[in-house]
Amino acid sequence: MFQTGDYVVKIGDGLCRIVDVTDMAFGNKVNTYYQLEAVSGHGAKIYVPADKADDRMRQAMTREDALKLIQEIPGLEPISVVNEKLREQQYQDALQSCDPRQLAQMIITMYLRKQKRFTEGKKSISMDDRYFKTAEDCLYSELAHALEEDRDAVLRRIEAAAKSAGR
Repeated sequence: MFQTGDYVVKIGDGLCRIVDVTDMAFGNKVNTYYQLEAVSGHGAKIYVPADKADDRMRQAMTREDALKLIQEIPGLEPISVVNEKLREQQYQDALQSCDPRQLAQMIITMYLRKQKRFTEGKKSISMDDRYFKTAEDCLYSELAHALEEDRDAVLRRIEAAAKSAGR
C-alpha cells in the first residue's frame, strides 16, 4: 500500500506525490482513494481508487534504479515497428505501460528515426515529435526526481550514455 508523501508514477499523469489517502462516499458505498498532486504542477487533483492503484500507478524510481537505467541505455534496442500503421499504437502502449525502460526505448526509436529522416532530407513527423516530448517529460521528470538533479543534468547523463553506444 502507498503512503502519504510517497512519489508515484501514474499512467497518463507522470510523476505525482500522494498528498492524502481519504475515504469518499458514493451512494451507500465508501471507497478509499489516493489523492495525487502532479509534480509538473498543473494543479489538478487526481484521485485513484486504492483498490485499483496497482493497475494505474507504481512507486517512483529510486536513485539506484535511475542510475541503473541510465547505464542500461546503451544496450537498449529501439522498438521494432513491423507495420507503420501500428506505430502510434506501439507508442501509446509504451506510454501506458508506465515502464521506464519502454519509455527509454521509445525515445531511442524516435531519436534514431528523426536522425534518419534528417539525413534523407525529410522533416520529422509531428506524431513522433508529440510522443517524443510526452515520453521525455514522463521519463526525465522521474529521473530528475530520483537523482535530485534538474532536467538538463539528467539529459546530459542520458546523452553521455547514448554517445557511449554510438547513438
